[in-house]
Amino acid sequence: MSRARKSVLHILLLVIIFVASLHSAVLGSNSLVAIRRADMFHGLVKIIKNYSSLSILQEESNGQENVSHPEQTTMPQASPTPNATKVPTAEPTATAAPTVSETPFPTATPIPEEELKNTILVYFHETDMVRRLNIEEYVLGVLAAEMSDRFELEALKAQAVAIRTNCYYSLEHVKEHKDGAVICTDSSHCQAFSDEDYSSKYVKAVTKTEGIVIKYDGEYISANYFYNSGGYTEDSSNVWGGSGKPYLVAVSSPGEEAFDSYYKEYEFSMKSFAKKSGIKGASYENITDIDRSSSGGINSITINGKKLSGRELRSRLDLRSTKAYFKQGEDGKIIVEVYGYGHGVGMSQCGAQAMALEDASYKTILTHYYTGVKIRSIN
Repeated sequence: MSRARKSVLHILLLVIIFVASLHSAVLGSNSLVAIRRADMFHGLVKIIKNYSSLSILQEESNGQENVSHPEQTTMPQASPTPNATKVPTAEPTATAAPTVSETPFPTATPIPEEELKNTILVYFHETDMVRRLNIEEYVLGVLAAEMSDRFELEALKAQAVAIRTNCYYSLEHVKEHKDGAVICTDSSHCQAFSDEDYSSKYVKAVTKTEGIVIKYDGEYISANYFYNSGGYTEDSSNVWGGSGKPYLVAVSSPGEEAFDSYYKEYEFSMKSFAKKSGIKGASYENITDIDRSSSGGINSITINGKKLSGRELRSRLDLRSTKAYFKQGEDGKIIVEVYGYGHGVGMSQCGAQAMALEDASYKTILTHYYTGVKIRSIN
């Protein structure tokens, strides 16, 4: 065996031993990491096997090391001829090695149509990049960003199904994003995403619900969700206007009072209240005509003669939700008591957790928060 061949093989064997030790270290830990380590190990073994066929390691029949033309390392000949070490002439003979310019450039392998169906183009707003992800991979990343793995598995499974449903809904109701992306990672617009090393609980929630979605009248729903409803969710029409969606109506959400996000009190001076609301002369005395939904959220409010929607008020005062109640404090201060956290439409994450703690299945959770829906497999 030649010295060159021995040296290369020795180096590769040392790399394999090192990678193998890493692979064994992750046994019993995160399955996704272990799979990636194993892939690296088998890939290196494959490289060694491939090296035996490369001309740089092959020996001449007389036992001397093979000296090849540089072009042969790019495109090796199956059976080198005595002329192989010569630079080809302008009119190469049949036995001459091809030049680099004559070597066809490899074309990209197209993604099979069946695999393409299970992918989605995602715009990563923080890096200004678009990536094509497998939908289950995307669901896993969003789940890790949108819900804590301290939540019960059934609550996580309900969240995973809602995320997956939003993927397919987005594919049918495309929003405008960069380079053809149909969804983004901005939580204020679509859904957040995390590239972290996912816990086994996240992985289990996704794999146990793989391919499961929510439908209403045979169509994918817009599976809206938020953190805490303050006791009752909201009709979508009250929050976003229009006729609303029949599956996004107000329902009770018991058990949320056990979470810190259920209640928060805000205190404003008269000056800061006027500045933040954007209404000159705003004070407790001129807060009038508060119109509320059946769930308690503010539909509209008038302050010093100016009318605001509940969403506008929440945004300007930076409140957790529109379920806001006012009372007068000392020295003209304004106290705002707020219940819930989020827009209030669809599934409450804290409510899902409360139901899971009472042994409700993920399907029971979903059919409670999304009225009249069916839980189906896409297959």
